[in-house]
Amino acid sequence: PEFAPARTPPITLSITGFNFCFNNATKFYPIFQTTPTSFNWDFGDGSGNSNLITPIYTYQAAGTYNVSLNAMINGRMENAVFPVTIIDNNLMVSLADTTICPGESVVLDATSQGAIGYTWNTNETTPTISVDSAGTYWVVVEHTNGCTAYASAVVTIVGNIDQRANIWYFG
Repeated sequence: PEFAPARTPPITLSITGFNFCFNNATKFYPIFQTTPTSFNWDFGDGSGNSNLITPIYTYQAAGTYNVSLNAMINGRMENAVFPVTIIDNNLMVSLADTTICPGESVVLDATSQGAIGYTWNTNETTPTISVDSAGTYWVVVEHTNGCTAYASAVVTIVGNIDQRANIWYFG
């Protein structure tokens, strides 16, 4: 009939994400056919929420959480719930800052139980690297469960001559 309300097309709203590890940033993505005009995320842990389109959230404990997204689409508030299991990230890696003398080298060791991959900022992919230059060195370590851990170390060389040391200014 001519007075019947207009049919609104069905609205699809769902959620996906990646990196579901304790103490790692988890990124969430909404999936929709029509672009929402507003977003309100609840990360299900009682403390986290966001109004960003693709938020990043770090869970403070392993467990299962129901992430919900309320989105305004075509004047209607739509809701999607996405159960997320945050797995325990027991991967431990640490590097110590160190000082060496000119001409020496030091081995930085990121070996960690359960690790399956290492990526250093030097492009090396081994658990250890040998360095003989001053700088900041970091590594990302991947665990068998897919979680990652990060560590960095500053290597300083003592005895380098500072060309600014004995400059006299008269004025």
